[in-house]
Amino acid sequence: MRRIQIRPAVLSAGLVLSLFLGCVSGLKGLRFSHKLHADEAGCADCHDAAARAGHEACSACHEIDEDAPSKACLACHAQGDYGVESARPASYADVRFEHDAHEDVDCTVCHAGALRSTRAADSNLPAMATCLACHDGGEAPAGCETCHERLRRNVRPDTHTSLWAKTHGNAARAGDESCTWCHGRSACSDCHSRNRPASHTPAWKDSGHGIAADLDREACAVCHRADECSRCHRMRPPSHFGARFRIPLSSAEGHAALVSRRGGARSCRACHEASFCLSCHPGGF
Repeated sequence: MRRIQIRPAVLSAGLVLSLFLGCVSGLKGLRFSHKLHADEAGCADCHDAAARAGHEACSACHEIDEDAPSKACLACHAQGDYGVESARPASYADVRFEHDAHEDVDCTVCHAGALRSTRAADSNLPAMATCLACHDGGEAPAGCETCHERLRRNVRPDTHTSLWAKTHGNAARAGDESCTWCHGRSACSDCHSRNRPASHTPAWKDSGHGIAADLDREACAVCHRADECSRCHRMRPPSHFGARFRIPLSSAEGHAALVSRRGGARSCRACHEASFCLSCHPGGF
């Protein structure tokens, strides 16, 4: 393995002082690039039994003297922070994993992003879809208990609070595939076709749905077919009843007032052709 020579950078007085004051915990200030080291070393050269690499592994190429730190240390410890501790991401807190059981699997199969990583803070942990490529019930067990300490199909995740029914849409729209770990592909359509959204109050039909449809027709299409709109709009709206709706005595009543309140005849064209108006207003209006 080629020996790497570290060239000390020009340092500010503050950084030099922090270097000699001692260690602090956390990844703050640690600078490391897997991408830069990929051509110089294999995964096992630094990660013994998949453990986080420490000074012992780094000293194979870098001259390190923990008892007498120098400016060269700042090549990796950019802010003079020696301590290297990182907690497992919250989304992996429930996961148990044994590297020994996977010793025949190449590291990059699960940690594909590591070879491109340029930051020490990158977790490079595999997504569940990566695990399921092997844990399909045939090549390897697929039960939740194989990898999870607590999470099961019959155990509600911590995210599923009492408000989850109202907020889960954001996670679903973000393309979070984790929904399908417990819910079938048809779960969304089954639930949305059976349960009326909170916005669909008794007044929704007469006030509200038109504006919502103008803003986002695709949201309506989750449950409704296009012909539902035309079928319902063929029915005379409640506003169209009354002795003087068709022939009002003044502009303050009837269909003229309705057009004025709605800012024009655009909504009328949902049902009526322009020629419909001309049949009564041949000279325009």
